[in-house]
Amino acid sequence: MNAQEALLDYYAATAEQYDDVHVGDHEPEHDDALAWIGRLLPGLGIRSILDTGCGTGRGIEFMRQHQPEIRVRGNDPSPDLLRVAVERRGVPPELLDCASSTPLAYPDDAFDAVMALGVLHHVPEPDRLVQEMMRVSRRAIFISDRNRFGDGHPVWRRMKWIFWKARVWRLIFRLKNKGKDWYYTDGDGVAFSYSVFDSIEALSRKGYRIAVIPTRGSAWAYASPLFLASHALVCAIKE
Repeated sequence: MNAQEALLDYYAATAEQYDDVHVGDHEPEHDDALAWIGRLLPGLGIRSILDTGCGTGRGIEFMRQHQPEIRVRGNDPSPDLLRVAVERRGVPPELLDCASSTPLAYPDDAFDAVMALGVLHHVPEPDRLVQEMMRVSRRAIFISDRNRFGDGHPVWRRMKWIFWKARVWRLIFRLKNKGKDWYYTDGDGVAFSYSVFDSIEALSRKGYRIAVIPTRGSAWAYASPLFLASHALVCAIKE
């Protein structure tokens, strides 16, 4: 079984309890990210947004409640999670597409903005997904996810950064995981080693203005989100 199959099996087995484990007090960083996104959208003139990897519809529900004037759509490869979005969150099924994010099944510049909440650490090729997000977005991209450099002992955090910059981190990670580039936990299913900072270079090359907002970590995380925030929101705005 490959990583994608294992992840879809995990979602099928946990869909009914998924929100009990991944929403609210269990993962407040994504709620904080949504609050920030909600504050930023009006000033950017955003009229449409895609929630890619929307899962059970947390982001769509937020937008429909707090930004009802913005057209929102979601996609996710798990029919089980999308069913929960419809049945429990009341998301209209016509707003949902059961489809992968790589590639995204939308034309270029289809939305003003695209957001991904806790998605990229489940993706084997996060750079490819970010490229797709840039392709279908006209104005802004929001990524709320983990930061591997903000976890663990302070010395190990910096060592991971050095290994990443030297382009050997993936090899080290595979050696730690007996040859696999992914791991499995009961709480999160299949995950890959990922940091929101991995995606900043690609966004910067395309001319996006970047802001990083810590959503979990030390009280000093705003001073150095790279090493003090275990989760963060990347806001990328096209100049």
